[in-house]
Amino acid sequence: MNTTRLLTFVTLGLVSLTLIFAITGIASTSWLKISLKPLSSFELGLFKRCVIDTVCINDHQTTSAILSIFGLLFIILGFTSLLSLILFTSTFKPIFYLVPIFLLFLAALFIICGVIAFWPNLVEKSIKQYFIVARSSLAELEMPIPEEYRNIVNDILTNFKIKNGYSQNLMIITYVFLYIGSLMTAFAAGGIILSGSAYLNFNT
Repeated sequence: MNTTRLLTFVTLGLVSLTLIFAITGIASTSWLKISLKPLSSFELGLFKRCVIDTVCINDHQTTSAILSIFGLLFIILGFTSLLSLILFTSTFKPIFYLVPIFLLFLAALFIICGVIAFWPNLVEKSIKQYFIVARSSLAELEMPIPEEYRNIVNDILTNFKIKNGYSQNLMIITYVFLYIGSLMTAFAAGGIILSGSAYLNFNT
């Protein structure tokens, strides 16, 4: 088995994994886990928000969802192009082997942008700022605030925690695998284009 063939099959396997990870990550509801003690904790996905162990409601994260779905589409196209190049080697000219590189690169770009749009630190900062502003506004208005409510707000600010759920971790792994896959395809395609040989030579 030559190097080109080996790189191609390894890349195809990697892209297959990214396809599974991306579908699972997009469809599941555990992108972020947010703890609002003493209030309920909940998980946030691209399409739903779930109070842990109880109920889920529709809550679309439009920007991240669109970016992630575009990333998934490019993964599917990249997988299809790689598979086509393997099955129909003699049909394509060497220059066509740049197509999966381009598709995998676009997939990685959209996936990581979707993750960044959902970044936990930004959510944490926004929610904390919301409580701080609300507490300051009430104080400026000199509104009487029951001690129990004041304690609840303080507890939330003190105990508020947010972390990545498994869905977002899968998307990060997807990005890493896509990046590696595009590099491996680039190495294989570079040798093919320079030599002008077929993409896969099963006779060597």
